[in-house]
Amino acid sequence: DTIQPTNYYCVVLASMVSEKNGNDFIMRLAKHGYDKAVLMKRPTGNKVVYGQYATEDEAINMKRQLSRNSEASDCWVMHVKP
Repeated sequence: DTIQPTNYYCVVLASMVSEKNGNDFIMRLAKHGYDKAVLMKRPTGNKVVYGQYATEDEAINMKRQLSRNSEASDCWVMHVKP
């Protein structure tokens, strides 16, 4: 799945990835129970992002949970605006 930018917060798990590498990473995450990762295609480069949260606090809480997984240890929160 791909998502188009609207106004929300998400957790970035990987950036500047090819479509193939991003989709491979999403499949690896899903095998470990992280099933909300999607590929975000942007003019500045593709990103693998997790979730869509109304508030920054919600995204930060998810970032803390995801950071415990070695696959997502360097994740960060991003505010997506239209």
